[in-house]
Amino acid sequence: MPDDDRTSIWNGLHLRIFLPVFASLALFTVAAFLFILPQFEESLRSKKMEMVREQTAIAWSVIDYYVRLEQEGTLTREAAQKAAMDHVRHLRYGPEKKDYFWINDMHPTMLMHPYRTDMDGTDMSDYADPNGKLLVVEMVRIVRERGEGFVDYMWQWKDDPDRVAPKISYVKGCEAWGWIVGTGLYVEDERREITAMTRRLAWVLLAILGVVVILLLTVIRNAIATETRRREAEKSVRRTLETMRATLEGLPFAVVLVDRRGTIRSVNEAALALLERTEGELIGRSCRDTFCSSPMKECPVLRGEESIHNREGVVLDASGGSIPVLKSVLPLLLDDEELLLETFVDITERKSSEEELKRHMKEISEAKHRLEILVGQTVERETRMVQLKAEVNGLLDELDRPAKYKAPERVAELIGGVLPAMNKGD
Repeated sequence: MPDDDRTSIWNGLHLRIFLPVFASLALFTVAAFLFILPQFEESLRSKKMEMVREQTAIAWSVIDYYVRLEQEGTLTREAAQKAAMDHVRHLRYGPEKKDYFWINDMHPTMLMHPYRTDMDGTDMSDYADPNGKLLVVEMVRIVRERGEGFVDYMWQWKDDPDRVAPKISYVKGCEAWGWIVGTGLYVEDERREITAMTRRLAWVLLAILGVVVILLLTVIRNAIATETRRREAEKSVRRTLETMRATLEGLPFAVVLVDRRGTIRSVNEAALALLERTEGELIGRSCRDTFCSSPMKECPVLRGEESIHNREGVVLDASGGSIPVLKSVLPLLLDDEELLLETFVDITERKSSEEELKRHMKEISEAKHRLEILVGQTVERETRMVQLKAEVNGLLDELDRPAKYKAPERVAELIGGVLPAMNKGD
């Protein structure tokens, strides 16, 4: 296949296949990173914060349990508070079981921290994170104003004292003892999950892209093969039509090639001359709208229900005039397409000769009829003469004179000469 044909096919596929597919992938990627991931991040943050709030509520319920034991007199306050702190000290949650709870009072003093025992009993009024935020004072303020709430700050990474990371905590006050219990989540955990999600999404996108590329290559290969076969078939049809057209042009009678829908595909010069039309007036148009004179809405010849061979008919020229023809139709199979080869022989001269012959025969018939009348009149006159002569001969016989006429023989000769001539004319 020529390179220019392959380039033409490739350009067509580029517009029809590549652009829509890669545009869709680009839109999906943009939507994933600009809309889906931010929504996922927001949803993850909301779930994490709700989880922290619920975990704080669990620790608070533990403290509340011991508050009730004190109120019921089961334990003294000192024993109840010690039991509560020991209980909360050992509470853990999270994937690594390293997330914890702490307790401070409203002063604020750190009462219990499982990882920073060095802070237990320490006044936290001046304690600030690396950014200068008085985080424990902020927790006391939130509890005094709302009873519970979120606070963000920088803090030691779990059980690693050498690492500080952003953290969001939820604190809740225990009014009976003046305590604040809290726990928090590290922002880095959330970022790690988002990063993992982003990585998984990227791999999914790459996998989808790989599958799409493979499918595209398969589709393109099949499309190029199909398009190549189609173009080769078109070239073959054109060559065949050109060969047929050259053959038809040499024929002395009109030839029209139509398909089963009646669309004119080709005509020769004899057909153009017969129909007094140009190629542009015929090619691509319906035979019914151009030269066919049949009044039927559906042509039985086009439907293959009727065959025609040397049948007399008429076709219409450009002005609508009727031209007598001798028509034949031959079905053809050209590149898997069924066509009809219609031939028309102009019999205008033959029809004129037949009309002239009919006119002469009519004149002869009329002359014969007149002759028959004349012969009849002649026979009648001669018969009268024979009668007269017979009467004369009778009178002569009465006078004993010899007969003067031989009428019977004369009439016989006349009739015997005229009637055979008339019969011969028949």
